Amino acid sequence: MNILATPLGWVMKLCYEIISNYGIALLLFTFITRLVVFPLNIKQQKSTARMAMLNPQLEKLRKKYKNDKEKLNEETMKLYSKENVNPMSSCLPMLITLVILWSLIPVIYGPLTYVSDADKGHVESSNTLISRLLVKPI
Repeated sequence: MNILATPLGWVMKLCYEIISNYGIALLLFTFITRLVVFPLNIKQQKSTARMAMLNPQLEKLRKKYKNDKEKLNEETMKLYSKENVNPMSSCLPMLITLVILWSLIPVIYGPLTYVSDADKGHVESSNTLISRLLVKPI
């Protein structure tokens, strides 16, 4: 996910340079990422709605061909092609959105790595040192 986290980190850094307040920059960054993902969400919702509209017809087919699975699958595919609906079309936008959201995690949880020009290795070693100092053995 670092492949996508780096450009997202650049966007976060730009937001921080414009605002100079991490909290407000994070809000702006969230708005920008939601704006980028918005078309994918719309496409997924449209596809889901189209599939929901076919549910009554699919139920009729299930009742009619409840004992013949092959015929049910064949008639279902005919219905999808007749209505120009792809049952898998809502999956791809959801997967792309999921990848983007997973890429946001390191940017949000590691702001020093992306917002400042600090070296990632130095930040990690500093975090390790601080956690060792603060965590007392039992």
